[in-house]
Amino acid sequence: MKKRFVPILLMALLLSVFGLSGCNDAVSYEGYVKVTFMLEGGLYQNSKRPVVHYYKFTPGTQNKIKEPNAYSEKPIERSGYHIAAWCQTRTETDGVVEYDDPWDFDTHTVTDEGITLYAKWAPNIVYAFNVCYRDAQNELQTLTTLTVNEGDAFGGRRNMDKVADAFRANNMTFIETYSDEAGNPLDATFVHPGGGEDLAINVVCDYLPGKYVVVHNASELSRNARADIYLANDIDMGGKAFNFGNYPKDDTHDAGVYKYKIVGNNKTISNFTLLFDGTVEGLVNDGDLAGDGLLCVSLFGKMQGAAVENVTFSGVTVKVDTDFSRIKAVYVAPLCVKMANSTLRNVHFSATYTITQKTVDYFGENLHVVTNAPQFLIKDGDGAASVTENCTVTVTGFSAA
Repeated sequence: MKKRFVPILLMALLLSVFGLSGCNDAVSYEGYVKVTFMLEGGLYQNSKRPVVHYYKFTPGTQNKIKEPNAYSEKPIERSGYHIAAWCQTRTETDGVVEYDDPWDFDTHTVTDEGITLYAKWAPNIVYAFNVCYRDAQNELQTLTTLTVNEGDAFGGRRNMDKVADAFRANNMTFIETYSDEAGNPLDATFVHPGGGEDLAINVVCDYLPGKYVVVHNASELSRNARADIYLANDIDMGGKAFNFGNYPKDDTHDAGVYKYKIVGNNKTISNFTLLFDGTVEGLVNDGDLAGDGLLCVSLFGKMQGAAVENVTFSGVTVKVDTDFSRIKAVYVAPLCVKMANSTLRNVHFSATYTITQKTVDYFGENLHVVTNAPQFLIKDGDGAASVTENCTVTVTGFSAA
């Protein structure tokens, strides 16, 4: 026999049960299948009374029912708990209540007799990662807490962004490495194990004081060449023309001066051509050198108050081919032509210089090429001293006269 279900009538009846309880005595439910949901400490619209559904099914048939929240936008709630199941059996022994025979709304059916189901509540379990760091006294500090699900990776992109934002808000930079409290490194396979109770796991994050851009690849490096950066990876520039800064047009101005920090993390930036402007627009004036009309070629140009540490530059190509008459002198240096109050520590540079015979013949003694030091000139001031420590330069293809 074909089953019959009347959804419009059902909704009207549900409204009478939920919203007009004072008028229930005037409504007859004879011939309807009654389904009662016992809330067991829960609330529906601030009431602890059972929720009752009446279904108009064809007599003698078995039919599926829906859970109570299916007919209302306002859920059944209990603070700190969620409904784990609707159960057919409730037993109480010495004050201890147990629930059994959970109802499966996808497969179970009711008869004309209807049914009473009991809410089985389970406490909400909170899984979290405590984002920690060690301060200058090596004391463990908690910066923020990430609420997660069982199996979520701490190193997921969304978590990494949240951790980075938390450190940046406190004038620190998360450098994307982390460990457990004992100092054992953790990686992308580290996930929250979950479990049957609340569990917050301390994750100790590595950081730098101050705000840096964490750089992973060539495009990020190009975009942030004039910013404080931390190298997360080795970077192959793919043969592109690149530098960290052009020499300032006028030595009396700061525009163009490289005054940033690079924390190299013992990484390598490789395979690029040193970029410079050999047109009249690129010529500079510097009284500490040969005056005006100078072509200055180097990776950082002029360094002032800068610090570059623990990085290798390899596979660099430097090509100078000019007899431009507006150029009065040419300076070619590996890292910078001039440095002031700056630090170069554990920096290694290897390059191939191609300086054409045309350039050599035209400029003669006004061609200054450095092949055995990071810089051409150190010019400190204000009582500060520049530092070059454990730096190496290897240049092939050109020998200084």
